[in-house]
Amino acid sequence: MQWCSKPLLEAVAENSALTGRRIHMHLLETIYQRAWADANFPTVSCAISATSASCRSGLTLAHGIHARPDEIEMIAASGARIVTNFSSNMHLRSGLAPIAPRTRCGCAIPVGVDGLALDEDDDVLREMRLVQIMHGGLGFKRTWTPAEFFGLAVANGRKATGAPGTGALVSGAPADFVTLDLDRLDRDAIMPVDPIDYYSQGAMPRWCATWLWTDG
Repeated sequence: MQWCSKPLLEAVAENSALTGRRIHMHLLETIYQRAWADANFPTVSCAISATSASCRSGLTLAHGIHARPDEIEMIAASGARIVTNFSSNMHLRSGLAPIAPRTRCGCAIPVGVDGLALDEDDDVLREMRLVQIMHGGLGFKRTWTPAEFFGLAVANGRKATGAPGTGALVSGAPADFVTLDLDRLDRDAIMPVDPIDYYSQGAMPRWCATWLWTDG
């Protein structure tokens, strides 16, 4: 945002509306970008308002750590989404986004790594676990179950990349498949475990047996 003029943003929005091409833009990642936005857009709630409403459903914003609640509500209402890059934000001391409240207000939150995940290994399974655990609630009041969060991450991730379908495993629908070696995940097998809990407890990419794509 801070490197773009308002006419440039409007031109990008116009071309997105005409061509259907999606827009990816970083927004309010740091306290310095927050100060810049406040100084340069004093009469609107967020610099996102400089883009045309006609393209916002195809707009994906990275970070948005320092967006205010009223800005988040506007982003949610527009159909845009905010990709959280949680461990990258910790590495860079950019701040910790309040992901759970944003999800409750209807803002779609995909999970990304931004090239600087924990151990810098781009392990998106671990990134998903980190976001789920850090924002999963307090005590018995849970923000989401592992299955609910996994569903949100898949659906919102597909929207962010423009992938077709919702990610639901239904006949005729496009979908991605990652198969995990359950024997590696539960070597003790002391009691029955819901398979969805495996990814939220310790699934690692090296335990993914195959990666397949089908167009339906």
